[in-house]
Amino acid sequence: MVTEAAKEHKKSYLLAGLSALAFGTANYFMSDLSMRCGPNGVYTECFGLFLSWALFHLFNLIKHKLAKNNKPFFSKSSSPYFEEFLEDVAPLVEEESVQESVEVQLVQVAPEPAIPSPAKNSEKFESIESEESDLERAPETKAKSSVVPESFHVMTWQRVSAPLSRCLVQIMIQYAILSCFTFAAKSGVNGGIISAIFSSSCIFTIIIFYFKYGHQISMVDAFGTVFILLCVLLIAFGGTGGQSDEVQKTEEQLKTERLNLILALALAIISGLTLSLNTVSIQYTIYTGFDLDQANYDGNLMLGIIFLPFMIYHRDKYSMGDVFVGTLVILFVTTGIILFSKAI
Repeated sequence: MVTEAAKEHKKSYLLAGLSALAFGTANYFMSDLSMRCGPNGVYTECFGLFLSWALFHLFNLIKHKLAKNNKPFFSKSSSPYFEEFLEDVAPLVEEESVQESVEVQLVQVAPEPAIPSPAKNSEKFESIESEESDLERAPETKAKSSVVPESFHVMTWQRVSAPLSRCLVQIMIQYAILSCFTFAAKSGVNGGIISAIFSSSCIFTIIIFYFKYGHQISMVDAFGTVFILLCVLLIAFGGTGGQSDEVQKTEEQLKTERLNLILALALAIISGLTLSLNTVSIQYTIYTGFDLDQANYDGNLMLGIIFLPFMIYHRDKYSMGDVFVGTLVILFVTTGIILFSKAI
């Protein structure tokens, strides 16, 4: 059972706080984007996805050139998509040792001329002879067993799955949050209030990490989790309160607003779950040995390729302002993910 006191990790708390600030800013722009374009506004992030990927690799290329590294920038040995393996030389050494043992046995079985000496002298003679033969073979065996295996690199599914998992998690996060803000706007609930439910991700994360890694929480963390649950319940029972009473609404309109509120609350909780899956995906990427930063940016590239056809199809519905806001969303989300990745 792994037990860690989170309050001892001040750097992690600082990075997590900055990550929350970046995600909060991204949520503001996503709320604005959802009111402009609805759930289809997610496709306006296409340009930002490509831009973030290009800037990351351009930065690494410049850093590689300034370091005056003789190794090539793109190679199997430097690429995280290729895993290093060592050739297995043990069977070859074992085969040679077996052949040597067979030869020794044949020499020992071969008939020897009778020596007119007592039995004791014969036994001593054989033991001395065997010791000398062992000493003669020792350097040769040592030389053969010290063979250094050659390494080779192979692209494996485990390595490729790392950026792919980052891409799939981002798809779930983007759709869940944008859809949540869309229904929140239709129900009349403040987007800032509904986004507070995204903090339910800590509840799912606590549960996942407890059963998967055995992590425990302190009493203070438990109290904070309870307050988050109370926040969700208060918003749920509060309904669309806070609107002006001067506007008279029909029963049908009230039913529609309640339905939109329920959908917004459900999607807010689902958004919290997807944010917890984001943490699991980060842990999986670290486990595979794939560079975490590159996995995030390469996942952005995959996501941009998926979104591009839809953006072209809906291009008449978007303005330059929508594309600009979508780009800001990706920049802040990516910054938040990087900071959060460093925090855990």
